[in-house]
Amino acid sequence: MATDQITAVSAQSFIKKVVEFGIPKSSLLSDTGLGDISIEDSNARISFTQYVDIVKRGLSLTQQPELGFKFGLDIVLGELGDYGYALMASETLADALRIGSRYVKLTGQPFSVLVEEAEDYWTLRFFPLCSNIKDDVWSFMIEAFLLSVLYNLSFLANKSVRISNLKTTYAEPSYSPLYEQFFHCSPDFGASETQVQIPTETTQLPILTANTDMAEYFTKQCDAALFELEQSDPFVDSIRRLIIDSHPSFPKFEEIAYWMDISPRTLHRRLKDRKTTFRQISDDIRLQRATSYLKNTANNINQISDLLGFMETNSFCRWFRKKTGVSASYFRKNDQV
Repeated sequence: MATDQITAVSAQSFIKKVVEFGIPKSSLLSDTGLGDISIEDSNARISFTQYVDIVKRGLSLTQQPELGFKFGLDIVLGELGDYGYALMASETLADALRIGSRYVKLTGQPFSVLVEEAEDYWTLRFFPLCSNIKDDVWSFMIEAFLLSVLYNLSFLANKSVRISNLKTTYAEPSYSPLYEQFFHCSPDFGASETQVQIPTETTQLPILTANTDMAEYFTKQCDAALFELEQSDPFVDSIRRLIIDSHPSFPKFEEIAYWMDISPRTLHRRLKDRKTTFRQISDDIRLQRATSYLKNTANNINQISDLLGFMETNSFCRWFRKKTGVSASYFRKNDQV
């Protein structure tokens, strides 16, 4: 059951960029149905239309039609969670492109990417997922995404990566010289579809941060995240929200039932009907926090165990190994990418 939901990752980054221009966050979120708490939540989800409206408003308020180029340079793989780490752990750029296109929805983009592999060139074709993406918003999305792709592929291979051909469905913008500057090609504007070609030889470049075990782990995480995103359920989402809003503690099952004004028995039954459990939902959030602490903080294992509510560090270590297949110390050591 596919939905029109995407992660709020891109929207969150875009808002931060626009705020640098002195635009209040409230001006971007006005009439979108989104509040500060929901948009800043690392697990937040928004609709295609909400993201499009935020971008449209940001472009209007900043008077920066070329904002896509500035935004694209700010997209760092390490800030894209499991998606970014799956790319960094890939063996070659070809593997990264396959993973990147398959899970692009996890980056909060309201478009799909189809990768066609041929002997001389790989073609990436872009298709918007909603009808209200007009030329100004579509050009922003393509410029930002393509620039981030080239920038991060070059980083992964430690070698400059360039495209061979670019076609866009939108008309030539007033700032078109930036295309030559950043993409090193003259695009075919006003084409029948949006696509870009990358030499096949380039896709075979090895990635310096490749790690087979980590690639397998993060790809599985992406699979689970995409499945959950496309199977979005308002009831489960509300439980996740209550758990997340209780940070740094983890509420008990009975507390969630009380907050939702239902009996524990009813809560258990409704979750069973959805083929999930309170523990599974809590563990998913706890694991996200665990990997974030290990990747992004200097906290030792004992401190992380305490932050996650474990009574003993050994219990946390056993739980983490069971969930990921590797120890917490191994995860941290091999995540220095």
